[in-house]
Amino acid sequence: MKKIVYLIAAAMLLTGCSDAPSAPAEESSEQPSLSETEADEHTDSPENEQYEQVTLKMGIFYEENDFSSFISQQNGSESYVKIEPIYYTQYDVYDKAADKQKSTGLDQLNLDLVSGNAPDMAVFMNTPQYIANKSVFADLYTLMDDDLSRDDFMPNVLEACEINGKLCSLPTSYTIWTMICHDRFSPVKDQTFDDMLAVMENAPEGTEFMAMTNRLDFFYNVLNFSDFAASSNDGVFSVNRDNIQRLMEFCERLPDILEYDENYDYRAAMNNAAYNNFAASSFGDFKQVYDMLDESVTFTGYPTESGNGTVIDPVHTVAVFESCENKEAAWDLIKCMYNSTNIIKGINSGFPVISDTFYKWADSAENSLGEEKCAQAVETVTSAKSLGSGIDHALFRIITEESERYFAGEYTAEHAADFIKNRTDIFVSERS
Repeated sequence: MKKIVYLIAAAMLLTGCSDAPSAPAEESSEQPSLSETEADEHTDSPENEQYEQVTLKMGIFYEENDFSSFISQQNGSESYVKIEPIYYTQYDVYDKAADKQKSTGLDQLNLDLVSGNAPDMAVFMNTPQYIANKSVFADLYTLMDDDLSRDDFMPNVLEACEINGKLCSLPTSYTIWTMICHDRFSPVKDQTFDDMLAVMENAPEGTEFMAMTNRLDFFYNVLNFSDFAASSNDGVFSVNRDNIQRLMEFCERLPDILEYDENYDYRAAMNNAAYNNFAASSFGDFKQVYDMLDESVTFTGYPTESGNGTVIDPVHTVAVFESCENKEAAWDLIKCMYNSTNIIKGINSGFPVISDTFYKWADSAENSLGEEKCAQAVETVTSAKSLGSGIDHALFRIITEESERYFAGEYTAEHAADFIKNRTDIFVSERS
């Protein structure tokens, strides 16, 4: 599934570094940076003691220009942990003639799990929840130590990454996705679908729903970033048949195609529309949107069933397999990820996972945002406690195939919803 996110590649440029829990700050004009003195304070750790070399097999589920550089640096460093990459991207085969995905890296991973040939660790764009539900990942809570413990992490990130009470993965950093509504429309924070409909019903005639957004844009965003139409409860994916019908019927009212207009005034459109999409990977993104808007707003989140429609979109996730024979070394490698200044400097993009670093960012951002807006931004980020619907490429394709037939006039909404529900239920059952 194509992810609609603003991610910067090579998020995991891990180097031979110490195991201390301090994550470096984002390098920007508004974020504090670690000084050389502070960085030096983190060099005295078990990583610098004499350990027998350990080589961990790491499954790579995406390819980026800088990742080979990461492997070279890690393997050429003084760290006792080395990496043998297993590129599962080689199994991503798409048949253009048939317009069909023939195989994926996750397909091969499933085979390797059955045969006992799984790697020690994996780096995903986003950890597949249906695989995590099979209890193949180690509980990272059990690997934590005094250098990097549960108390060091942002609580909302830990909650989002838990499945059945186990911490199955950790992101290098994260983006949040939400919706913004002008306060003049009397929006409800953590809105339901009915709350959203009420805003539009009470808005002045002719009010645009969302600036620069067509029906498929909004349909896909709700599908990805909300549990209204589809959700993964403890890793088990399901479609809400009635809600996906309601979502399709609402989206049918939105523009089909957005015509390009070089004179389009995007700022005016943002201020006139009831809602706007919003993604943030730093407090600078909040500053930008506040500067674009002429009045106060509420970050409503996407319409949701669970009560919070602002979601976390990880910037790459790291998992350790239960079959890994040296989980201590795997955790030392993860500690390097959060300790190295190189992981942030122009390579990684997203809010920090380490609490101390996040609140240093917030303290710095208050200078440009002001106290009230900074507090609203912090509350918006920390309120994100889920990873969205947990939909993957195969399920997304099933849903889009049937929904697009409805939008093309081939199906009624009732028929499309029935087909989506039946096909996804069968797919999930066969895959379990």
